[in-house]
Amino acid sequence: MTADTQTAPARILIAYDGSDAAEGAIAAAGSLFPSAHAVVTYVSPEPDMLVHAALGRIAAPDEVLVTAARRYRQAAEERALGVAEHGRAVAERAGLKATTAVREEPSPWRALDRAARELDADLIVCGSRGQGALARTLLGSTSSSLLHHAARAVLVVPPEAVKLDGPAVIGYDGSEGARAAIGAASRLLAGRPALVVHAWSSRSGVHTRAPC
Repeated sequence: MTADTQTAPARILIAYDGSDAAEGAIAAAGSLFPSAHAVVTYVSPEPDMLVHAALGRIAAPDEVLVTAARRYRQAAEERALGVAEHGRAVAERAGLKATTAVREEPSPWRALDRAARELDADLIVCGSRGQGALARTLLGSTSSSLLHHAARAVLVVPPEAVKLDGPAVIGYDGSEGARAAIGAASRLLAGRPALVVHAWSSRSGVHTRAPC
């Protein structure tokens, strides 16, 4: 992949929830795409949905419930903005030009996919695990759903990610999807060595390698 194939800095959307895994994903993005513009995005559940479900069980005057719901929403919004802003600071320390976005939606992956479409992002970056037992389940399923359904390239960073200075390995089977993967890698990882790998079953057990 040659450096002149990428004509503009990448636009990347980074899913952020304040966890160590999310910060690791930001560090990986900073290492792989040092000139990129990043939108650090926090997805929170819809506050009204949560608070109404809880307050609906309390026997109290309507005005008390309305006031409590309003305060809950304000606190939730402030927390969401705080998490996103912390993620932006982490991204800037990683060398990225970063802004923030906050989305309210029950389905994190759908919110991230929609945000990436609206921003015309080149790539979605996320960690493979979230914060806490519930969040780990949510972000784990989010990364899997993004890989299967997102309309943009997706980078999932595992917790044990090591130095990212090696070549890019690109799986190739001759399909349209594989050709698209090579195209995306050439744009996003311009200048980085690449190894194109085609896996197949050999009855003889003999393995071959095509010349570079």
